[in-house]
Amino acid sequence: MATWTSILSLPSLVVTYLGWIKTRGWRRTIILSIAIPVAIVSYSLDVADRLGWIDLANRGDIIDGWGVADNGAFYVRVNSFPLLKYSNNFKLMLILEVEYANIDRMTDVGIEKSELFTITGGIINIGIPVQLPNTRLRLTNPPNSKPGDQYKRTVDFNVVIIPNDLSGDQIRSLPDVQRLGGKIIRTPSTVLTLGV
Repeated sequence: MATWTSILSLPSLVVTYLGWIKTRGWRRTIILSIAIPVAIVSYSLDVADRLGWIDLANRGDIIDGWGVADNGAFYVRVNSFPLLKYSNNFKLMLILEVEYANIDRMTDVGIEKSELFTITGGIINIGIPVQLPNTRLRLTNPPNSKPGDQYKRTVDFNVVIIPNDLSGDQIRSLPDVQRLGGKIIRTPSTVLTLGV
């Protein structure tokens, strides 16, 4: 879309110019009444896209994939190109947490965090090696469960950015991200099947 916007703006300006100097009368009025608005709108959209105010260039989704690898590590693949505007002041981090209906996700301190990653504009693989059940995640067995039972838990993969001058140790829960000047970018989730 951004490419077409750029392409449309130049011919519209040329047609406007030619319409202004070469034609007279009602033809000039028709040409100018069409070409001038197209040129202005196209140019405005092109500038707005280049400044990041709108996203006409299809830069792709930020999350390219997520889940649990064969070695047990939780991972997310981040397309950091749409995040390039944050590259000078922020770093990427993955925060894992388990969804519970009776626990507010914004106050849950039972989280796992990745290291900080530089926003490069390319694909970034972020992993957290977690050894179940030795983890900070709340993976409690359901009430009345017995050995051999299986149960499911939904794990949220919170991709966040935090300011460069912070360390990962300062993040103890999701609200800390926003309180310290960061942002929660995306939160895909996956369902784990666990055994008692």
